[in-house]
Amino acid sequence: MLACLVAIPVPELADIVRRLKSVQGAAVILVAFLIFYTIASAAFAFNLWNLSTRVAGWYVGKPWWFRAIGRDNPNSYKAGGTIGLAFGVLLLAWIALQATR
Repeated sequence: MLACLVAIPVPELADIVRRLKSVQGAAVILVAFLIFYTIASAAFAFNLWNLSTRVAGWYVGKPWWFRAIGRDNPNSYKAGGTIGLAFGVLLLAWIALQATR
């Protein structure tokens, strides 16, 4: 591996370092978004601050074409939050495992 780095001319090595820095910035933004996504999903999954109940309450009494399937049922928001929470945790764990390789 070290021999490969020594054989690379200096301008190309500088270009590689610049590209890695931009990728690291994007990775930080991705991880921050995934953390926010996971926390928001947990709020729906565990009905924190009665979030699932309140959102479902907004659709009670609306016409059927407006509320679609399950929008007035808090359990549908809890199920969606559970799926989102699992997805967010799995993605963050996968990124953490890949970063330690």
